[in-house]
Amino acid sequence: MRSFLQSGVCSVRRNLSGIVALSAAVVVACGSNTSGPASAGPTSGSTNGAMSGASGGSAGSAAGAAAGESTGGASATTGSGASGGNSGATSGSGANTSSGASASGQSATGASGASASGASGAPGSSGNGGGNATTGSAAAGSDASTGNEGGDDASVTSDGSAGGEASVEAVTCGTTPAAFDVTQFGKMEQMSVAPDGTVYWSNQGASIGKYAPPYANGTIEATWKTIAGAGILGIALDPKRNVLYAGSRETADKLYTIDLATGNVTNTVTLPSSHSINGVTIGDDANVYYTDQSGGNVYRVGPTDTAPTKINTMSVAQGNDLAFGPDGWLYVNIWSPSPATIVRLNIQNGVAVAQELFVTLTGSGNGDGIAFDSAGNIYANAGGLYKVTPAKEVTKVAASGTAGIELGCGALSCNDLFYSTASTVSLLTVTPGGLNVYWHRP
Repeated sequence: MRSFLQSGVCSVRRNLSGIVALSAAVVVACGSNTSGPASAGPTSGSTNGAMSGASGGSAGSAAGAAAGESTGGASATTGSGASGGNSGATSGSGANTSSGASASGQSATGASGASASGASGAPGSSGNGGGNATTGSAAAGSDASTGNEGGDDASVTSDGSAGGEASVEAVTCGTTPAAFDVTQFGKMEQMSVAPDGTVYWSNQGASIGKYAPPYANGTIEATWKTIAGAGILGIALDPKRNVLYAGSRETADKLYTIDLATGNVTNTVTLPSSHSINGVTIGDDANVYYTDQSGGNVYRVGPTDTAPTKINTMSVAQGNDLAFGPDGWLYVNIWSPSPATIVRLNIQNGVAVAQELFVTLTGSGNGDGIAFDSAGNIYANAGGLYKVTPAKEVTKVAASGTAGIELGCGALSCNDLFYSTASTVSLLTVTPGGLNVYWHRP
């Protein structure tokens, strides 16, 4: 999203804090914690974030391992530790847990979160490929992390962005076919990829484009939906309700709800701003969050709301695109002044209870699109494409980068990162792949 007072992608989102990692052979049931020390840690052989204990001991709550505190899981019944002890918090195919995650814990990639038994350690690894979980070597006291796809029937529980528990479905990742042609998009302000790989994008005009599998030549619909008088920047997809939300800059800004089956506008929320709505995302609570760029605010709109609710108490001046991180915080890329900065808001029950500067993108231009990979790395457009690690290490990875950013899923590879560059879309292969986000799940 760039500005004429404009901007927007990452279609997004609220991502989960405290995602539980489980091994393929382990099911954790609700119960009391055990007192044995866990030795769970990052693996090198897992394709979906699987971990196993190296030296034995019982696991505490798997959710606590990622959230920074134990919440009451029972010990695992099997293990692969060298001394025959039970495994620590792990993730894998067919595994599940019934213990909830802490709503206020650290993310899977956060620093100094508690391990399965409460010991402090380095972040665990997160995987990206599908298939069965495998066991890798583990270092004691590491936080558990979950991968993007997991094996068949894998499920975990975690807190929703509104503070409740939510079941997290796996995301399907394909192999991007040769027919897929990014050069057909033209200008892109913000992009959302549906669970099957269908791509929707805005271009600051009145139309939304659509590009569906199998992406045959000539099948791209650059004007799939046109709304007269609209100036659409941010968009967000809700596959559960089969709708697309579109934020439009008008004399009185609008948030349109578009039925994906028919292309009809089924609802319109008139916003308090004028020519100011910018980035739009959706959280795990199914609420839409958007920036009011010139007003310096962030708003929430629920699926049945007729008016937005302001969620910030401190100004978010010149906020552009926004995205939920794996820690549950809402990250906002700031348009101006340059160099760009990224601020984050701690969202509890749909409102911000804390706000802070996260990082400055030294040497950058105006801030725009933002997205996360499954390891918690940020990709941000700001006069170039920048990567920011959870430790706030900043690297410029592409010379050009202007508006939206999105990662693939469905028929597309989850390692495909699409980012706006002036009047076209560019493709970068990244490892690991994209964060498991609400709109990528079926």
